[in-house]
Formats: sequence, C-alpha cells, structure tokens
Amino acid sequence: MIFDLDLRAGSYLEPLLQIAVALWAFLVVVFETVTLRKSPGNLTVRDRVFRYTWLFVDSCLAECELEEGILPDLVRQASGIVVELGPGSGNQVSRYDASKVTKIFGIEPNVGLHDKLRVRVKESNLEDIYTIVPCGIENVPELAKYGIVHESVDTVLTCSVLCSVPQPEATVRHMYQLLKPGGKLIAYEHVRSDDFVSRIVQCASVPFSLWLNSLLKLLLAAISKMSPQNANSLMAHTDVYNLVWPYATGNCHLNRPTGRYLQDAGSWSKIDLEFPTREDASSLVPGISGQLIK
Repeated sequence: MIFDLDLRAGSYLEPLLQIAVALWAFLVVVFETVTLRKSPGNLTVRDRVFRYTWLFVDSCLAECELEEGILPDLVRQASGIVVELGPGSGNQVSRYDASKVTKIFGIEPNVGLHDKLRVRVKESNLEDIYTIVPCGIENVPELAKYGIVHESVDTVLTCSVLCSVPQPEATVRHMYQLLKPGGKLIAYEHVRSDDFVSRIVQCASVPFSLWLNSLLKLLLAAISKMSPQNANSLMAHTDVYNLVWPYATGNCHLNRPTGRYLQDAGSWSKIDLEFPTREDASSLVPGISGQLIK
C-alpha cells in the first residue's frame, strides 16, 4: 500500500487544486490592481492572494477537520488565557470550550481575514473574551501591549501555522517562553515527510515555483500593460521567492521539521505528540498533533 503508484499520484497532484485557486486569486488581485481598487488594510500582493484563496477553501477545510476529528478535540483542551496563532477566518473559534477559557487572543497579521473572523467570534458568543491581535507572533512589542509577555499564557494553540512563519525555530522558542509553568502548547501541524520520494516532491515545489513565478510576472505585465521590469518591481516588494505554494497557502513550506522544532523549544515536562506513520508515506502533508506541557 505504501508504494501504491495510484495512491501516490493522487496525493502528489492534490495540492494542484489549491494552487489553481491561488492562480484565480492572483488574477483577481491583478484586476484590482489595474482598476486601482484598494485592499483591506493595504495588504501586500502575497497577503491579498492568500486572503482570496483562504476564504475560498476554508469551509472545505473545516469540514475535513470535523470529519477527521483530531483537531476539534485538541481545540477543546484549550484553557485559561489562550493565544491562537494564525486563526485566519476563524475555523477553530466555535470549537473552544467556553467553560474552560477566560481569554483568547487571535494573533492574525492578515487583516483581510479579520471581517470573517469577527463574524465567527460573534456567532460563537465569544465577543467578550476574544481579541484579534493584528500582528505576527514575532512582534514582541505589539504583543506586550495586550499583556502577552513571558509566562503570561496558559495555552498556545497552533493549527497549520508554523509552516508559514518567517523564523519557525525562534517562533516556537518564543511560544514556549510565553507559557506559564504547567502551560500547554497544542499543535496540529504538517511536517517534512520521512518518505524519500515524498520528500523529493515536497522540495521540488521550490524550483517549479521559481519557474512559474517568472511566467506570472510576464502575465501580470501583459494584462496590466506594465513593462516586465515594473511587474517585477510590483511583485518583488512581497519578497517572493517561490510563488506557487507559498502564495496558495500564506507562505507555507511543505518540508519543515516542525516536530523537532517543537520538541527542542524548551524543557518540556511532558510531550504527547502523534507523529506520521508508515501509512502517511505518500502524503505531501503528513501531520503531527498533540500537546506539550511546560
């Protein structure tokens, strides 16, 4: 089963669906740029593309999470003062056990997702305890304004976010420092595959993306009647190094050893993580899930 070619082909082609959505989102952003439409919060091109992509696929992802069952159960374990990294449009909001949490900080730098997030917070009757923090987890001074400092948090929740943060090892260490003694880090993340073939496919997304990035710059120039140099300048300010998968998933990297980053973040008193099994060999997004106690 592990070396089933049909299974592997289906798994390796599956991300193309989200890439197709991202290409559609990119064309929408090009149209907005040509017609001088403003984006919410003056977002970068990368964030605007991800906003449209995520809002298109988030309902489907939420249904898949419910069907699998692992993530909703993990979210219900959050308690006390909670920091959620990258809540996006709020798929996890309704899954909190309101009887266990006293405060939730949603650390979401993409302001284009805030409107949908606010709607879901309201629908879940969490308006009194949920605060959206419009910055990245690495912005220590901004977090301090909300009282998010060392040993001030009971639970850190991270769901498919550490693949996209700029400095994952430093971010995980910072998350450890935010936790009170006895606090827990709840994680649901995809990681680098241990399977040789799948790892090659994961890494192959980078050179392929570089090629497609150049193609799309020329497309942008043609549609907007810009010179290739100006189109390159427009996209360069977003620090694009591979456009396809990172654009489709908010700077996601398929091949990060996130499990190791979590385990090495600090002196955990208990680590209870589920790692990929041999049955996950064909997956490009094998996952880890569970919690670590400080």
